[in-house]
Amino acid sequence: MPLQLGEIHEWKKVGKGRAVIDRVKPTVRISHASTPDKNGHVKYDPPIWIQDGKAYYEGGEAIKKPPFYFWTEVEKWSEAYRQEMKISLPNDWDKQKKAMQELLQEAKEKKKDG
Repeated sequence: MPLQLGEIHEWKKVGKGRAVIDRVKPTVRISHASTPDKNGHVKYDPPIWIQDGKAYYEGGEAIKKPPFYFWTEVEKWSEAYRQEMKISLPNDWDKQKKAMQELLQEAKEKKKDG
């Protein structure tokens, strides 16, 4: 099912002309800013939404392989919150994180030497 931002809250009628929230469909928006360029301008990547354990771009398109920064944000959440959002870290997350940290360190060293 595509992203349904209009269905985050499900309402129930109570009495005449009164409605209350019956159920909430947990939804989270993750945004990411890249490193500022030489002029200090920051570019923002398109926001990513999580709903029903799936990642979506704002237009509703499902994301098959979320970018690395997506998982670094999800890692910050408590296990209980990840369960509420129906999402878990990839099985090889520690390996992916270590590889990315090594790439970043190599890039810093090259920049320093270069």
